[in-house]
Amino acid sequence: FTGSEKGNNRELLAVNLSGRVRRILDLPAGMTLEDVAPDGRVLVSLDNERLAMATAAREGKPEDLSWHDWSVAKDISRDGQSVLFEDSSEAAGARYSLALRRIDGTLPVQLSEGSAGGLSPDGKWAISILPGSPGQVKLVPLGAGQAHTIALPGLEQIHNGSAHFLADGKHITINASEHGHGVRCYVVDLDGGKPIPVTPEGIAGGLVSPDGQYIVRSDDAGIVAVYPVGAGTPHPIPNLDPGFTPVQWAEGNSAVYGYRPGQVPTKVYKVNIVTGAQTLIQELQPQTTTGVVSIAPVVVTRDGSRFAYSYYQVFSVLYLISGLR
Repeated sequence: FTGSEKGNNRELLAVNLSGRVRRILDLPAGMTLEDVAPDGRVLVSLDNERLAMATAAREGKPEDLSWHDWSVAKDISRDGQSVLFEDSSEAAGARYSLALRRIDGTLPVQLSEGSAGGLSPDGKWAISILPGSPGQVKLVPLGAGQAHTIALPGLEQIHNGSAHFLADGKHITINASEHGHGVRCYVVDLDGGKPIPVTPEGIAGGLVSPDGQYIVRSDDAGIVAVYPVGAGTPHPIPNLDPGFTPVQWAEGNSAVYGYRPGQVPTKVYKVNIVTGAQTLIQELQPQTTTGVVSIAPVVVTRDGSRFAYSYYQVFSVLYLISGLR
């Protein structure tokens, strides 16, 4: 099999029935095992892969923001001038790192280790997540200051994924689980106190509305619904194809922005949460589409004026290798 301990350069490995793993071949490229012949020859593809990142203004030309080879767009500042992203390349290490890049072409600023959550409404903080048991959630300053760890009493495991500030800047949402229970979304008061569950068990969190009353997310079947925070019946957004991905609430509480993964170019829509009416607001496409397989994730400002997105690009060469032991 092929796999990697960190980054994306997969090695060719073997494991015996006792579970002992040994390295067979290590190359400076992403390797994918395609087949093994009875005589021991191995068919592999060497994949030059990267997750690049770009930004674009409304109906504007894309601008490249890539750094290293695996940049995951996570949030964009309210003024559209800075993009928070997660560096998942080998250079970032096994625990990844979060970084901030301005769209003016200046070099990124590495903020902290961990997976990136969202930016605070005042643009001064970012959420860093170190998943695990129990895991850790930190607020990391974008400028001067010290990071500080958020107390999460009662939570046994922190899960990676969606984490956002509420509009008041005093609360955040995280995905976590208590002892003996499945994952769900919690609201955490940054001033302290026990995290409050806001979705049913088994339902991880998504995007919090500007008034803090609703969460919109897609379930495992790809159906997008609006969940009241705390208690209440979720309401599916009508007329959306399964797989539609919401990425941001529009100003007010009546609409969300979202897209359908797997399309190049990728169309971003503004969707009314009551009627499901869709308005196309942007088509996203990098400067070159050669080798571009998909565009995701996508982030957008609340006023829909600026977008940032990652896109997966791969070039593959097929090899037949003999003589391996």
